[in-house]
Amino acid sequence: MASAVKYSYVLDGGDAMTNGMQIARRMLVVALCFAGIGRAVPGLAWDRTMSCGSGLVVVGASQSEVLSKCGEPTSRASSGQGSGRSGGSRRGARSSGSAGEVWTYDRGSSQLVRELHFKRGQLERIEVGGYGRK
Repeated sequence: MASAVKYSYVLDGGDAMTNGMQIARRMLVVALCFAGIGRAVPGLAWDRTMSCGSGLVVVGASQSEVLSKCGEPTSRASSGQGSGRSGGSRRGARSSGSAGEVWTYDRGSSQLVRELHFKRGQLERIEVGGYGRK
């Protein structure tokens, strides 16, 4: 009889470990879902890099560096007048006196549009929009 109790205890311990692993797995699934939502909803998605041919542009790059690696953008706007494709900046979010620009790269219907937000000539963030229209 005593051995049956020990055996039952071992099973309970094993079940507790399995429950802990199930909870960890559920937490991972929830985290991945939130990450997926960020990519799926325009305006919530952003990247720190953008590939341009064989070059790579990273947040912090200068406008001249981006031009040399990626070429001329599809469109340019002051930071208060984003294209609206991926949210654009709001005037209220901009600090007074700071020069800002949004460059849009639309590489066609098979690729996602990228909006590059510059502040004082430096790349501040890269927003990912929907598929292009070219």
